[in-house]
Amino acid sequence: MARWSADSSLLLWFVGGKWFPWAYVLARVQDGNLLWQVDLLAEAQKAILARTKAASPSRYAAAKKANEGSGSAYPEGFTVDVKAELPLKLPLKVHVVLTSNPKMIEDPDMPNLDSSLEAIVDKDGKFTVTSFRLEKENAYNGDAWQQLAQ
Repeated sequence: MARWSADSSLLLWFVGGKWFPWAYVLARVQDGNLLWQVDLLAEAQKAILARTKAASPSRYAAAKKANEGSGSAYPEGFTVDVKAELPLKLPLKVHVVLTSNPKMIEDPDMPNLDSSLEAIVDKDGKFTVTSFRLEKENAYNGDAWQQLAQ
């Protein structure tokens, strides 16, 4: 799915997969030329994983171990959903949610670790985190990224 800003200077390109998005890229164009592009999915994953690990290293390690072998779509075993705020305009607000337990399995051996962050992408394509929060309870929205296809 592709969405353009009202002035056609921004393109948000989303490629959904069966279980996770394959791509989520923001590009800025001017006079038919690509000025920059940013992989929102990769930037968001990198930012939220680092902050979650720093905020709760022992829970992070336990959740990572419990989710070993989940596949390459789940960075370090976590589910990370990313959503850009519409309509497209700069600075672009980006919402990110991480969970270690997307199926909300009630199991004492399954560590629950959830976090969220807010970020912006500025006029130069720089992804900047504006806030981060380690959640106290499971805050995961199951299909947050699928809402983008609507």
